[in-house]
Order: sequence, then structure tokens, then C-alpha cells
Amino acid sequence: MRGDSRSSEPKVGGSSLSVKLATTYAILVAATLLVVAGLAIHLTRRHLDAALDSQIVTTVESFQRGPARSIEEPDDLRTAARGWLATQAFPQGQVVAVRLAGDEVLESAGGLELRPLPNADELLVSAESRWWQLSGAEGSVRAISVPLRLGDRQIGTLAVGASREPLTETLSTLLTGIGWASAVGLAFATVLGLAAVRRTLRPLARMSAEIETIEQTRSLSRRLAHEGPQDEVGRLADAFNRMLGRLDESFNTQKRFLADASHELRTPLTVVRGQLELLSEEFA
Repeated sequence: MRGDSRSSEPKVGGSSLSVKLATTYAILVAATLLVVAGLAIHLTRRHLDAALDSQIVTTVESFQRGPARSIEEPDDLRTAARGWLATQAFPQGQVVAVRLAGDEVLESAGGLELRPLPNADELLVSAESRWWQLSGAEGSVRAISVPLRLGDRQIGTLAVGASREPLTETLSTLLTGIGWASAVGLAFATVLGLAAVRRTLRPLARMSAEIETIEQTRSLSRRLAHEGPQDEVGRLADAFNRMLGRLDESFNTQKRFLADASHELRTPLTVVRGQLELLSEEFA
């Protein structure tokens, strides 16, 4: 019986205290992992978006440093743009288009197509430099439009777009990896936390078993055994032992008082009983 009670754990509200503490610990770890995962995804997305924008800007600067400087007449734009588009190796998923006079458009070969995208015509006739966020059948596209000017006259438009699908796939892969790693880490942390909590609460479980034994045997002379450090559990054991000592002393005092009172009252009661017996004989 006592061995079974020693193996029990402290109960709070009908459930194990160690399980409640481990559950709270797991919730805190899960919340921390969610915050870390959210920050990691946010920072990675910002970094990838910045890298994509930098890639697009690099293409624009390449055109401005090359063909744009050699244009002296509006008709020179067609020759310069065609030669530049034919010799450049653009990154995968990027499209470059140059709108000429008469709405003629020269576009880089292969990869992403600009014309099927919504607002593509508006982008190609833009009179100001601006960023665009387009969505088409191939997914989201990040683009920029740069007007090409000769003096005060706009002779065309340079448009550079890049698909955001590789970024989305990278973020999806990262999110999946973080999800699996977080799940494994949470399970591992929960198991370790439960083991640590149970080890920490072991003295309380032992004290609970000893208290139950004292209650069952009604032996107030027994004391809780605690050989650990004088932490909260140690101070609780000492306080409980002091309380048991005071209760034991109080009950012993009551027993002595009752014994003395019984002894003192025994002779008078005997006399009274004898007198009552004599009276009963006289009246009989």
C-alpha cells in the first residue's frame, strides 16, 4: 500500500501536477517557436524580395549604361535595344521589354512573357519610373517601368519583370522545414520538460505519500523525511514537521489533562456512589 502511494504524483484539480506544468511549458515553447518561425519567414521574405528587386535594378542599370548612352536619334533605340537584348543572358524567370515608337515592342526571348500579364500595356506606356506588382497565369510578377528619354522627349519605355514563384517556392520549402523542425523540437522539449518536472516534483510526491501514511496511522509522532536542499520543498517539509510537533504536543497535553482529571474525580465519585447505595438501602 505504501509503495503504491509513494509512486503517485501530486494531484491538482484531478490531474497530475507534473502534466499540467509540462503542458504549460509546452505551450510556452510552442508560442516561442511560432514567434521565431514568423520572424524567420518575414525576414527571409524581405531578403528575397530585396534580392529580386536588386536583380531587376541591375538589369535596368545595364541598359542605361549601355544602349541608352549610344542613342543620338529616336531611331537608334531600335538597333541598340535589339543588339543588347540579343547579347544579354538574363536570369531565369526574368523578362525584358523595350517599347519603341509606334508601340512596337522588343522582348527578350525565352522564359517569362510580359504581354499576357494584366496591365502589361499600361506598364509599357508608363511615363514615369515605378514598380508594379502583376499577377498572371504563371503567378505573381515583380516589374519596373522606366521611361526612355532623349532630351525632353520620351522615345520609349524599358520594362523589366521577374517571376516571384521561385521566392514563393523557397518560402514554402522553408516554412515546411521550420514546421517539421518545430514539431520535432516541441515534442523533444515536452518530453524533457515532463521528465524534469517529474524529477523536480519527486520530493513533493514522497511527502504526499508520507502525509497519507500519517493520516491513515494517525501517528503524530512521525515526521516527514527531507534530505534535499533548503528550497521551497525543504521549507515546506520543516513547516509541516513543526505543525505536527505542535499538534502532537497539544494532543499529549489533552491526554495528560484527561488522565489527571479522571484520577482526581475517581475518589469523589466513589464516595458519592457509596452514599447513594446507602440511601437506596434505607429507603428500600
